[in-house]
Amino acid sequence: MLNFIDITKELPYQSKDGIPYVQFGRQYATDDYPLDFQYLSDESIISFEAIKQDYLGNNIGTINLSTSLIELEYGNHVCTGLIAYATPLDTGLYYFIVNSKYKSEDFNVITITESSFDADSVISICGLNFIDNTKELPAWDKVGASYPLFGVEYASTKYPLNFQYKSSEVISSFKAVKVTPDCEIMAEVDLNTSLITSLNGIHTCTGTDNYTSDLDNSMYYFIVNDKYISNLFINSELFKARYLKLIGDGFLKLIGGGYLKIIS
Repeated sequence: MLNFIDITKELPYQSKDGIPYVQFGRQYATDDYPLDFQYLSDESIISFEAIKQDYLGNNIGTINLSTSLIELEYGNHVCTGLIAYATPLDTGLYYFIVNSKYKSEDFNVITITESSFDADSVISICGLNFIDNTKELPAWDKVGASYPLFGVEYASTKYPLNFQYKSSEVISSFKAVKVTPDCEIMAEVDLNTSLITSLNGIHTCTGTDNYTSDLDNSMYYFIVNDKYISNLFINSELFKARYLKLIGDGFLKLIGGGYLKIIS
């Protein structure tokens, strides 16, 4: 999923001082379908463009795209990536810009041949990012990827991080894969598939139901159906605010045991 910013309020990542070489960490897209994205805005969609750049970041072309590629859903402007361009893009370096204001990260357009293009090709919706490892490399396996511990999310040993992804497949397995800092697999832990609910091809883990047994303090990724892989995350002993209960006299009781005193 592409990140978007409002360039009237923020400097694009690729324009900031001291960023890595432009090849570093950039996403790849097919030439006929856009990468998915969503952003918040109260503005109507007036224009949607793909700006082609050279490898020095200079703009060398503007392609007007159909605004129908972006839908309004619950206050978000959403491009699912499931509707094709009217005309495929040439290969090269691009960014999207909407209303000459909402600008995406840079991405590379390449030619990819798939047997079919369906909801499984663009699967992550929100929460912990997921990819289909039959069609894309995990972030830590990409050329030029940063050290895996850089920017990794932290999670509780008791509850999964929340996520939501698209797939036409029924959930047959759900695992937490324990890895070293170099991403070598140490162990696989089978998780209860009931932690994920499914409706109309959307599979959701709310992160509010606990594991059957606590996971160790370590680095992990989730994998569903031995195919859908999440970003890396680190488990640590964390208590979440929603698991606290006010019991009077200024005390909070931790649902897992213990007390905290509120000092005002």
